Amino acid sequence: MPSLSAHSATDSLRTAHRRLWLAAAVGTGAAVGLLPLVYLLPVPAWQRAALGGLALLYLACKGYRLHRARQTVRRLRLESCFIGHSFSGRQLRRCLRRRGHLWTHSYTVRALRRLMARPLPNLLVTPEKRQRVHAEYRRALEGLCPSRLCAGLPLGLLLAGGVFTGAAATGGVGGSSWLLRAGLACALVLVGAEGTRALCCYRAQDAFTRLTDALAGWTLARSVHKLLHGRTPDSYRHTPLYRAPAWFAGPPAPARGPAAPGEASASSSERRAA
Repeated sequence: MPSLSAHSATDSLRTAHRRLWLAAAVGTGAAVGLLPLVYLLPVPAWQRAALGGLALLYLACKGYRLHRARQTVRRLRLESCFIGHSFSGRQLRRCLRRRGHLWTHSYTVRALRRLMARPLPNLLVTPEKRQRVHAEYRRALEGLCPSRLCAGLPLGLLLAGGVFTGAAATGGVGGSSWLLRAGLACALVLVGAEGTRALCCYRAQDAFTRLTDALAGWTLARSVHKLLHGRTPDSYRHTPLYRAPAWFAGPPAPARGPAAPGEASASSSERRAA
């Protein structure tokens, strides 16, 4: 099984995506609260239409983020089970060679299959091997890392700023209008949700980097590296040459029986005469 650092990185990544889902849910609730206020503001029609369009775009973006975060949490559950499972060499090889295996949908298994199909050259130095394996894992596990660019942050800030500005212009900056208070509360909740999302994205990317580093180090271990190249540590059996069959010897000589007494005496007399 991979190291404990890979398992802890997977748990951290899963926790970060759960918090991303929660932040997206809070932002969706704040946008739903701001949407009625847009049509209650006494502002020009074009401004009301622009704020309504921003609210709808923000809701669509948050809906997509909720769906992606939920799928990623489920995917990370599978990855965590595979990384935490204790495999023997034979079980891991069977898992990598069978296409309809239980772990077929795991991103880690897909990366291992690519590495087994395209083994690294033996002449590469260790840093280059680690760099290639790390790049392969980043390519395979790319769906588990949140994107750094998100349209939700600028849309949310524009929506919160537009609603709050319109409410402040209606009720006055120091007024006690309920519209101003509701707009301010929803805007603060929305900005807080976006700030929480940015922090969770940073933690998720850090956990993703630690996960790929741990998996690359585990893959380059001696036993796993031999397994991916089709050689298991216990498959070699040393046979000394003197115990091996005689590959280069001719046909075996016929066995000779015990000599007769007359032949034995004749041979002894010949030796004496010589």
